[in-house]
Amino acid sequence: MDRRLDRRYQVNLEATVTDVAAQDRVASGRIIDISHTGVGAELSLRFAAGAIVKVQIGDCVLFGHVTYCAEGQSFRTGIEVVRTLMGESDRFRFSAILSETMPTTPERKFEIYRLSVVRSMPDSELKDAHIRAILHTLARLDA
Repeated sequence: MDRRLDRRYQVNLEATVTDVAAQDRVASGRIIDISHTGVGAELSLRFAAGAIVKVQIGDCVLFGHVTYCAEGQSFRTGIEVVRTLMGESDRFRFSAILSETMPTTPERKFEIYRLSVVRSMPDSELKDAHIRAILHTLARLDA
């Protein structure tokens, strides 16, 4: 019986996982599934359940704790994610470039100004939500 609370989605993403308490413990591997609350990974090192870890996936960083680690051909590791920091991914860079090169209207000028202010905010879920909302508004204005 599957006891998971959230649906898992299969992915195949390169990642590195670092033990926050022992920065020299760095494992390479792949994220193989993702859910609303965490990720499943196949890693090159064992991490103890409860270890606080930093997961680097491209320009995104996830912080969480290890929920389990089972040995097989690699170490199948479950990580509950508690914090996500989004980098300036290609999608955000592309959207920003596109929004800055489109014809200018007063509404567009205001949204571009808002985007420049929000970009200077510290990384947080709130910042990510603001960026998504601004890009959505810009897309609506450009339609």
